[in-house]
Amino acid sequence: MADSDYSQKDFIGEQVKHEDVVTITRVRSDRVFYRQFIRDPNQAKTSGHPRWYGDKFDLKDDQTWTEPDEVHHVPFTTKKGRQLTVTISGWKQMLMRGTKNYKMNNHPFTLLQIVVRDQERNSIWKPMWLIVIGSRRDELSLVDCYQVLSTTL
Repeated sequence: MADSDYSQKDFIGEQVKHEDVVTITRVRSDRVFYRQFIRDPNQAKTSGHPRWYGDKFDLKDDQTWTEPDEVHHVPFTTKKGRQLTVTISGWKQMLMRGTKNYKMNNHPFTLLQIVVRDQERNSIWKPMWLIVIGSRRDELSLVDCYQVLSTTL
């Protein structure tokens, strides 16, 4: 688990080299990611460079967001007895732009949005964004990733 300073390509690019490491890191809310491009099987192959990046996913522009692949609602009671609901939304097979040294198109990740709401459905804090990256990331559920976050912070 790492803070948003560690969501940069140079840190993550080093972490994905380790086969058994899954990195969960917070992300600043002004980042832009991309859906992984999936070519229509009926579409003819074209010559030239293959397309890696699909639709833009701008964290500060919800008009660019697609429907999440998974959503979980987790009830939570604070130490003072306040009832809250944590909504964990996850988008799989996301990509970030790479560099010459870090080919990030080879390392898809799961993007999580964490929203905490009170009983009246009002958002308590601004949404938190997380990247879950590593070859074994799918072995963790969205709730597992949130629980790692909540016990670490």
